[in-house]
Amino acid sequence: MMNCLPELRSLPLSLPAVQKQVDELLGQAGLRREALDYYAGLFCGEQLIAGGGYSGNTMKCIAVLPEAEGLGLINQLVTHLRQQMQSSGIDNIFVFTKPRNLAVFQNLAFTAVAATDDVLFLESEKRGIARFCQALAKAKQPGCSSGIVMNCNPFTLGHLALIEAAAAVSDTVHVLLLQTEQPLFSFAARWQMLEAGTAHLAKVKMHAGGPYSIAAGLFPAYFLKSAGVAAAVQIDLDLTLFTRYLAPALAISRRFAGEEPLDALTAQYNERMQQILPAAGIAVEIIPRQRTQDGSIISASRVRALLTQSDWDDIALMVPSSTMRYLNQHRQELMACV
Repeated sequence: MMNCLPELRSLPLSLPAVQKQVDELLGQAGLRREALDYYAGLFCGEQLIAGGGYSGNTMKCIAVLPEAEGLGLINQLVTHLRQQMQSSGIDNIFVFTKPRNLAVFQNLAFTAVAATDDVLFLESEKRGIARFCQALAKAKQPGCSSGIVMNCNPFTLGHLALIEAAAAVSDTVHVLLLQTEQPLFSFAARWQMLEAGTAHLAKVKMHAGGPYSIAAGLFPAYFLKSAGVAAAVQIDLDLTLFTRYLAPALAISRRFAGEEPLDALTAQYNERMQQILPAAGIAVEIIPRQRTQDGSIISASRVRALLTQSDWDDIALMVPSSTMRYLNQHRQELMACV
């Protein structure tokens, strides 16, 4: 089988037979398939001996049959995937993989950004994160700077209370907004609500989180055993990026977050934050969760649920007037999405 010249083919993952073939290849490598924009395979006859794909700006699900290792197939695949991604307008290509694959991707001109015991994060631009941090550093301010990483999906009174608590004890509050597109609220919409909701706070500096604030749900976990393991690994990598790059760029010495009595993943994130950040010289402040007058916990997820019920009166109890104005202005399109 290995005496043939491998043939490269694009694989339509919409076909069940192709899915089965790819899943068998990935399974032999201890991987599992995730949502992909494109996948290609190398064939010896009709035998799929190697494959790889990408989703957005991230290569993933790259695997080679054990008996085909050492034949340079990964080089061929990654070169092809890089060409496909660049032709689609993707300049900086990311790879999340097992740490033992460092040498493989360094030989393919990828640069390591960060690593934990379980994951290695690389990018194709040699100075990608350095340039991102240089741009952030232009907003660095003298005095005590605090940081908050937010999703604001949408911006609530809880978000506002957290920012105001940070502003009360800081010279500057840097708010990094997760740069992802959400089903109801785009990044541009969330930025608009955050900007309007904090317009009265001169200490607040807003920043796009960029690709180096890793949102839950977007972290590639195809090489990890379970969703629980993936969550823990994503949290540690995200906090490693924050402590090593983002916080130093803005001279952040304290990070604020809201307590989380409802969402187990966010509660786990807060717990790890309190373990990791102080060791890097960054204090952590957890602020009690805001509630409405009837004792209901204010949360963006609750606001989204109320949107599905068209419960505008209860929504108004959980969001600042600036967010309510935005919701009313976009009520028709929001109702078409829920």
